[in-house]
Amino acid sequence: MGNRQYMNEISDGSHKGKSRSERPRTPRDKKFRSLRQNTTARGIENALEEIDRVPTAGDPSEWPLRIVPRIHKMVFTGNYGYLDLALAIGIPYDLRHTQKNEENDVYRGKYVKQRDGLYFTVRTDPREIRPQCKIEVYPREDLSVRGLVTELRRFSRRLSDLKVSQCEYATDIYCREPRRVERVFWVLANNVYFSGIHKPKRKGKSEPKPGDKPKPDKVFSFGAVFESWEQAERENIVYRIGRNKIYERGQDKKRKKKTSINGCNPGKWLYPDLDRVRVEHTGIRRELKAHGIDKIGDFLASPKFAPIMADTGFDFRDFGKKFSNELPQLGDAYSTKDKKGNDGFFQLELITRREKVAGINQYLQSTAAFVAFKELLRQAWVRFDAEWPG
Repeated sequence: MGNRQYMNEISDGSHKGKSRSERPRTPRDKKFRSLRQNTTARGIENALEEIDRVPTAGDPSEWPLRIVPRIHKMVFTGNYGYLDLALAIGIPYDLRHTQKNEENDVYRGKYVKQRDGLYFTVRTDPREIRPQCKIEVYPREDLSVRGLVTELRRFSRRLSDLKVSQCEYATDIYCREPRRVERVFWVLANNVYFSGIHKPKRKGKSEPKPGDKPKPDKVFSFGAVFESWEQAERENIVYRIGRNKIYERGQDKKRKKKTSINGCNPGKWLYPDLDRVRVEHTGIRRELKAHGIDKIGDFLASPKFAPIMADTGFDFRDFGKKFSNELPQLGDAYSTKDKKGNDGFFQLELITRREKVAGINQYLQSTAAFVAFKELLRQAWVRFDAEWPG
């Protein structure tokens, strides 16, 4: 199949579902392989130099990296009735005016509201035994930390017993150009490590029933579904590891709201719109409670950004040279593939090698080339907590 035919398929959407081998090789294929395998110490240092800096006095090479922690999403649950929610958030008083949820949704009622820099998705009237309401809150991208706290306090005055069920802790690492975003993404994804990530345990070997949807792998997921050969455009890439993910992204206003003419899916960004790499961890209720965050008031006192990120074991690691000859070294290719055929990731290699190398943890070491960068991330998280007006 030629490139012209492939471009025609892209325009009508028929390229989707084709395997990599069925598509024509593009100039980006070689570049992707190079980016994935460039994990030498020198390659890591060069890639981290692509991160944007914040102009200050003095030598530009000493300017601080543009690293911005933020709260991406909060989920609250409680037993408040619809009238309480209407008064607190400003949604219609009449339940009949809410949007009807899909039949497979736990909640019957749904309403979306934007107010003062916050986006609310309110769900009510559960079909089964669940909290009476579930509220997802997304801060607008340009909302300051002080503005976020102010608006949350206003929102919580009538809903002080809301429990914090989930919080997404995001760290944006900015770059000036999409090609720099791409390079930084690969060097982080290739080498990142989170503790407590293991291969899923399969209970029994029962065959799926006819009509059942295949269950996604909860440990690893890699997404990069669209490429254009002539325009060199593609969707942003997302790499998931358990409840953590690293992904390319752009400004919220450039996110695609519907399938575009060139095949970009809703909720995605096209390559020319990329301006940062985001590292994101989703904290769930038991984790939040372990850090003293139970109700919304506890969260308003402090989101515990730095302690929660520290507990993820976030690091960049490799197999030390002075240890086992059975393990690939920094700069060697990580050949273990996921279900979709993607390779080049340290943590995926580690999970597979655990079954073959006894006591593999003794061979792990923090990658020296990332030490200074990891400290800058830690400082940014600590600063975020310190500046939180609790």
